[in-house]
Amino acid sequence: MTSSRTNRFIGGLGMGYLQQVLMLGTGLWLTPFLLKALGQYEFGMWLIITQITAYLGLLDLGVVGLLPREVALEKGRSGSESPQMRRLVNNALRTVAWQTPIVIVLCAGVWWMAHLWRPILAAPLAVILLAFCAFFPFRLFAAILQGLQDLTILGQIQTVSWILGSVITVWLTLQHFGIMALAISWAVNQAAVAVFTFVRLRRSFAGTLRGERAGQAPSTASNFKKGLWISV
Repeated sequence: MTSSRTNRFIGGLGMGYLQQVLMLGTGLWLTPFLLKALGQYEFGMWLIITQITAYLGLLDLGVVGLLPREVALEKGRSGSESPQMRRLVNNALRTVAWQTPIVIVLCAGVWWMAHLWRPILAAPLAVILLAFCAFFPFRLFAAILQGLQDLTILGQIQTVSWILGSVITVWLTLQHFGIMALAISWAVNQAAVAVFTFVRLRRSFAGTLRGERAGQAPSTASNFKKGLWISV
């Protein structure tokens, strides 16, 4: 057991460093490439969009940030496919499902204000916000894998998704899609992470995702209360 945990930790650490090196190297090349292809104005608009999505990420009130810790604790107590684990995951999914309609309404308001402020942002921001809303609940899958300490596979998924998004960025930019190239690649990256993490859970931890109604589980209010400090 200890050896298995150590191997998972070392594997995850190695993938984490590899991912950081790839992101750093790609970013150092991609930034001047985009500045030249898009110009300072459009690239600046893209940086504004990324800030908007960063703030929208706080709308989960720390639920996604808290889940890896909760899953790891429950795995240590009762196992990865115990009834208690299934109740924990089911409750987290239900909590995020309650949040999603609110997220959709707020994203619509953000798009409307941005559309009035800078019409150039209307189309790319629409793509970003639609993808954000569509995959908002599915961010839990990566958090669950992190809590289950499946760090090597999670790192591989994130790395492959990053590479896929970067390739799409370059290709669409060369096809003169402008700032829309960045929006599409961002959406593809989100979709890839959601799909790959879901497939991984279904194949290797299928029992974790099965619903479990019996017994006690942390309430939605409890999830918000414990997760709120993460957002703060």
